[in-house]
Amino acid sequence: MLPKDIVRGDASSRPSAQVKGETYRDRDDEMESNCYNDKRSMYNSEQDMNTYTESNNTVSGEFIDLAGERFYAIHNMDKMAPFFISVISDSDHWLFISSTGGLTAGRVSPETALFPYVTVDKIHDNAVHTGSKTLLRVTMNAKHYEWEPFNMEHDGLFLVNRHLYKNTLGNKLCFEEINHDLQLVFRYTWATSDSYGFIRQCELQNLGEDIVSVDMVDGLQNILPAGTPRFVQTNSSNLVDAYKWTELDRNSGIAFFTLYSGITDRAEPCESLNATTVFCLGLEQRQILLCAEQLDTSFTWDDAEWLLGEWRPRFPRQAPCQPADA
Repeated sequence: MLPKDIVRGDASSRPSAQVKGETYRDRDDEMESNCYNDKRSMYNSEQDMNTYTESNNTVSGEFIDLAGERFYAIHNMDKMAPFFISVISDSDHWLFISSTGGLTAGRVSPETALFPYVTVDKIHDNAVHTGSKTLLRVTMNAKHYEWEPFNMEHDGLFLVNRHLYKNTLGNKLCFEEINHDLQLVFRYTWATSDSYGFIRQCELQNLGEDIVSVDMVDGLQNILPAGTPRFVQTNSSNLVDAYKWTELDRNSGIAFFTLYSGITDRAEPCESLNATTVFCLGLEQRQILLCAEQLDTSFTWDDAEWLLGEWRPRFPRQAPCQPADA
């Protein structure tokens, strides 16, 4: 299982977050650039609930306490060359993740991978389309700002710092991005559970004082259906797409990723009776999407209907991954 939990935080526990009401850089208004530059010196050496908010780009490491637990922090980890990390488990979980956010994970063996089991160089590069994905639309002072945490292709749009935290036991890994322009912090943590599989816990925290509105799309990408053979994962991925079946149980909110049948070249029936399941806790009245195609690039934020937690287009098109009636 891959449960996902959007949890407490000063910003996420209320309908609206709070951010200081000073002038920030608007990408559509270059006249505010001087105010933006002034913001670069505001958060030096600021400490807030053990959150590292220094806005310089120095790579450093230290032991810190987060939520009563000891972690080792690597500050400004995105200024380093990508590196590989493992998350351990007291059960049969395995998780290998890049500092870019790309990952592969599963239980027991690569034959039961939940994300494609590929080489390290590909994991470094697949953060855009595999694993975590978060899109935020922040509204403050009647202006809209679009922020996608941990997307290095958007570097330069905001003044940000990215930090990485791993607990001393080695079974939790936290990614954190601090947006100094919007005065928001987004972080997500990978952990494991013997009963529930892999847990991704997310938090949106606000460092300011004035009220803003935050709309969010958050989830996981490129989840493999249960029963996908390892050779097919790496050599015939289009064949996996042809056999893939995805549906949503609307009553429980559980998404199922499975195969129409076992993938085989033999002229014989081969049932596929297992499923990879994903569910979310912590957001009420959310809309659930089953694939990235439902976030069609032809739609913009102004063309979308935003509900708490998830996005849906005003005129959704038919797609192979469209939720089926439960």
